[in-house]
Amino acid sequence: MKQPGSAVPILIMLLALVVIWYVAAVLLNWSGVTDAMKLAGNANPTFGDILSGTMGQDKPLLPAPHQVAIELWNTVFSQSVTSKRSLIYHAWITLSATLLGFASHAPGGLGVFDAAMLVALWQFDKESVLAGLLLFRLLYYIVPFALALIILGTREFWLNFKGARRPAKPELIRSVTAPIRSELDGGKPDAD
Repeated sequence: MKQPGSAVPILIMLLALVVIWYVAAVLLNWSGVTDAMKLAGNANPTFGDILSGTMGQDKPLLPAPHQVAIELWNTVFSQSVTSKRSLIYHAWITLSATLLGFASHAPGGLGVFDAAMLVALWQFDKESVLAGLLLFRLLYYIVPFALALIILGTREFWLNFKGARRPAKPELIRSVTAPIRSELDGGKPDAD
């Protein structure tokens, strides 16, 4: 009896994908290899020659899975992390740019305005420009938030103190849309 968590179907699909990848690599690189062999003087290359040529081509149209694995190993483990040919180096650059992009969309984050001010006001000290930008962010985001918090908090306190807010009566909901309909109909509960 087959267990529910069997990995056999997944392994079969992965094997099928690898086989399709190898076939596609041979088909896409076929003409380039045959042309290179004809230029090298081999006018009638055999199928084995072409097959081995497609599997070992320097810059194929579609690299074979083993070529991708070898290049991945070389760029991750054989290169220095600070080398511009290292995949770790490029992963760090991509991660940094992505995180900076996230920060630029956050309210109060580093944005286009900040960068434009730093570039446009080059004649001033960077510290002075950054202090001005921080003051701008404070006045633009924090002060209105604090004022809104004070005003809305005072209003809520006043309404509760005055008794304008009545406690809600628990009612049995007979329908999902009943509360919405009762609000739209002026407070009459629906009998669905």
